[in-house]
Amino acid sequence: MSQQIDIFAAELKQQLSLYEQLLRLCDLQREYIASERVDDLLGLLSRREVILHEASAIEARILPLKQRWKEVAARLDATRRDEVEDVLRKIRETLGKITSSDADDAMVLQQRKLDVRKQIRGTGQQQQVVHGYAKSAYAQEQARTKLNVTR
Repeated sequence: MSQQIDIFAAELKQQLSLYEQLLRLCDLQREYIASERVDDLLGLLSRREVILHEASAIEARILPLKQRWKEVAARLDATRRDEVEDVLRKIRETLGKITSSDADDAMVLQQRKLDVRKQIRGTGQQQQVVHGYAKSAYAQEQARTKLNVTR
């Protein structure tokens, strides 16, 4: 069991490291969104996908032990149990920060989408006004031309 716990703890630490990398990328992601650096953002999202894939692979390996953690933890000495639970706590905190940051970024992108939609609608309305004005002016010009011809 001790070797299994050692492997479990090492995998958790690796997973935490991956999540910390994701958290660092969140700051960069926010910067790319704010400065509208779309190509850089797409590259960053690809890097995030790779990291998430690695973290998911670790999760699949440790899930059986994680699901029985209370039972397993009860058989460990306090120091070892506290060490593993500290890593689990840090993982939860880091995931919370990532989720919060992503939600903030999603709100910024949603607002930007709404702003663009308003601009497009405004542009469409402006085009209708210009088209209507041009049509009206053209009709008046034709009426004047017809009047001049009939005189």
